[in-house]
Amino acid sequence: MCCDDLEFIKQCVTDGRIFWSYHSNMRLQSRFISREEVLKSVKNCEIIESYPNDFPLPSCLCLSSDHKSNSIHYVIGMDKVSQNIRFVTIYRPDPNKWKTGFRERK
Repeated sequence: MCCDDLEFIKQCVTDGRIFWSYHSNMRLQSRFISREEVLKSVKNCEIIESYPNDFPLPSCLCLSSDHKSNSIHYVIGMDKVSQNIRFVTIYRPDPNKWKTGFRERK
């Protein structure tokens, strides 16, 4: 079992231990983001906010950017007992709401 949250997330993606919430599926569709794009982006993501007391699972906000400056934020719930992750929501950060680099809110 992994101790580090980022390592845990990446291992779950590698192993296919992923659930997609109804909300995340709807957001993917409405924002023209593919599951494939999200899964590939996890390799280069970083945790920018942690929510250890979230219910029903501890979660975190991740940021991934590619070489084309396409950034994606996703909130992931981490079920370390059952050894899986859950994508809660996914979106492209709004430059009007985030500082340059999309790591800090304005």
